[in-house]
Amino acid sequence: MPIQTIISTSAARFENWFEDYTRKNLPFTIPMGEGHYLGVIGGPTFDGEKNGKRVHVIKGFHAKPIPSEPDVHMASYDYPVIEVEFFEPSENRLSVSAHCKEPLLIPFFRTMIDSASKYWPELLNIIKPEEPKGGL
Repeated sequence: MPIQTIISTSAARFENWFEDYTRKNLPFTIPMGEGHYLGVIGGPTFDGEKNGKRVHVIKGFHAKPIPSEPDVHMASYDYPVIEVEFFEPSENRLSVSAHCKEPLLIPFFRTMIDSASKYWPELLNIIKPEEPKGGL
């Protein structure tokens, strides 16, 4: 689920908000059934600069139980589950693109965008509500 928009703020202010939000809300796990789970890793998210954009990456991993040792889990290598890139095309204007690469994290991603919209209301309509499943 990729998004892209421009908000009225500085890179420093947005980056401070993002780091604070992730520090307060990570790490966590999501059960996937049959003892499997998705782990979302806490810690610093800054991943450097790429093509003039600051890049932040939230990483996750899948874990599954080892059949011979049900209380022990084997985890995959961590991989990017949410990526956020931004740059300032002009003063107090920030171009932000974000991509949620893990479908299980879409609710977290929506909540994160909703939380940011308290500071930047232009984000309110960037993610459309989910369509109701089934008919009336």
